[in-house]
Amino acid sequence: MNITWKRGSKIDESTIKEVEIKFGITLPNDYKSVIIDNNNARPSINTFDTESSTEHVFKKLLSLKEDDIETVYKAKKVLSKIDNSLFPFANDPAGNFLCFKGGAVVYWLHEDDSILKVANSFTEFIAKLY
Repeated sequence: MNITWKRGSKIDESTIKEVEIKFGITLPNDYKSVIIDNNNARPSINTFDTESSTEHVFKKLLSLKEDDIETVYKAKKVLSKIDNSLFPFANDPAGNFLCFKGGAVVYWLHEDDSILKVANSFTEFIAKLY
């Protein structure tokens, strides 16, 4: 299936590099190729499963622009108190985050700070959306 990204904006590679430097990470190339044209965008196909639960909603990609409303900066501030190895890249409507942990995609649940594995990579995550 092909995803259509809605209501996003373009960013340049320097914005991505700023985020990588600020947080001391290297973002996955497959994610970078999507976010550069779809910053803060919503996917047309937005349901995903974790390894232990089903039917979660992918609301949108978090913005890499610091002055937007829903950003990786704000989400990272929340997550740094829980697990500094998590890097948030998307959210759901309930205040949970999809994150990179190493190369894998995980789902952090705010109610109990649980972390559920979703996929081994961003590409695999996108392919699993339904």
